Amino acid sequence: MPAYAMPGVATSPRRARITGVVMVLLVLASLVAWRGTEAARQPHLLRIDLRTSRIGDGIKAGAPVSLHGVRVGSVTGITSLATGRQLVSLALDPAELFGLTDSFDIDYAPANLFGISEVALKGRGGGAPLRDGSIVELTGAGRVTDVTMGNLLRSVSAGTTRVLTPELTELLTHAGADMAAFTPLLRAMVTVAEAVADTQHYPSAFLIDQYASFIDGVGKFADGTVRLVHETYNMQVFRTDRARFDIGVSLVVDRLFPGIAALGLSAKQSLQGYTDSAAVLVDQLARMVPDPALVTADFTELLDRLDRSFRDGPNGPALALDVTLRGVPGVAVPLLGGRPLPGTTSEGGR
Repeated sequence: MPAYAMPGVATSPRRARITGVVMVLLVLASLVAWRGTEAARQPHLLRIDLRTSRIGDGIKAGAPVSLHGVRVGSVTGITSLATGRQLVSLALDPAELFGLTDSFDIDYAPANLFGISEVALKGRGGGAPLRDGSIVELTGAGRVTDVTMGNLLRSVSAGTTRVLTPELTELLTHAGADMAAFTPLLRAMVTVAEAVADTQHYPSAFLIDQYASFIDGVGKFADGTVRLVHETYNMQVFRTDRARFDIGVSLVVDRLFPGIAALGLSAKQSLQGYTDSAAVLVDQLARMVPDPALVTADFTELLDRLDRSFRDGPNGPALALDVTLRGVPGVAVPLLGGRPLPGTTSEGGR
């Protein structure tokens, strides 16, 4: 049986060749139809090139391109130029550009929380409409901004390297040494705080109220002082009789104060010899009172007894003194004018 034959099927070499050719043609026709359908369904893309001086991390063929947060295309390729610049090719959907012209800036920015980079278009206003095959010059200062995750990590690393250096360590060492100089002040503040806490007998609210009253009094005192100064400068004598006021001031300044000074000088010259004697006298008086408290009590008792020894009489205060002369007739009879002593009888007695 031939190699191309199948059991139970009648065939021939010519029919087998025709069947194979037909199958190949059907496959090719299917591929052409599929490609045509895909091309018909794909929208017309606007292809432009961007000439830049830098490329952000993660920007490569297939990277998304967005405008106002909406994806409008993708990067189709990146070509290096001889001048050290790059040519970034973009394929954009014209229906999503909403009037974007060739005057725009770009940001290399993260497209999501995972740090996938994209090209973000930012319109600047003005410019000409974009055309297929346009080349946009973005080599000027500020036209391209790299805010990708890689650039951020490099910036953080560079900042950390510059900050966490031996110079910072030395600065912290000096700061610690300088702060040690404030230790006595801090201790004094803590001691004062402890003393206040130990001696404070009133609640803080009451003390604050008292301080507020004091501040209110200070305000009133300042107001009164200002009013006094104002009234002083606006006295009637200043306005109508300034000469008399000047005479009074001259008398005080030129005569009164010099007279007081001369009096003090004369007293110093005249009484200088008595100062030593006065010092000795005061010292002896002080020694006469060794116990001031006891002397004060005795002197007070003496004054009280003297006060009780007098009573008011018809002729004024009189000494409250009773003299018993019953046992001394020779003194009592003359004093009583010959009258018998009270409490005795005529039969004789004492």
